[in-house]
Amino acid sequence: MPEKPRADDVALEFARQLITLSSGVVALSATFIEKLVGANFYLIVILALAWIALLTSIVGGLQTISAIVGSRLVDDDEWSTGYGRRMAALSKWAFITGISLIAIFAFGFILGVNSKVEPAKVVILNSQTEPVPVRMEH
Repeated sequence: MPEKPRADDVALEFARQLITLSSGVVALSATFIEKLVGANFYLIVILALAWIALLTSIVGGLQTISAIVGSRLVDDDEWSTGYGRRMAALSKWAFITGISLIAIFAFGFILGVNSKVEPAKVVILNSQTEPVPVRMEH
């Protein structure tokens, strides 16, 4: 019968995956930053909050790995009950928050929240003159 993996091995791998995914999402979204020139202010705020959450996930993941390594050096499982556990939870929830905000940002951008609205044109009709287009500025 194969040996079950240790909890700290699984936690290490999970922390590595969160760090890798968070870093990748931040790098990928930063690659297209020039496309955001003139973007809707709220979309920029959502993107900034997503980056903050993803960077928090990275820091939490690194702290989790540090706690696990420290725990292994003294041959105990203290990481799973104290600081390491809190950092693992922080990393997980910050990642979920960051990915959710990236999705909201992407949907907002794709659905045209960022699109420029053309000014309305109003035509004034008068029985004695030709129609006169009037441009309404915001």
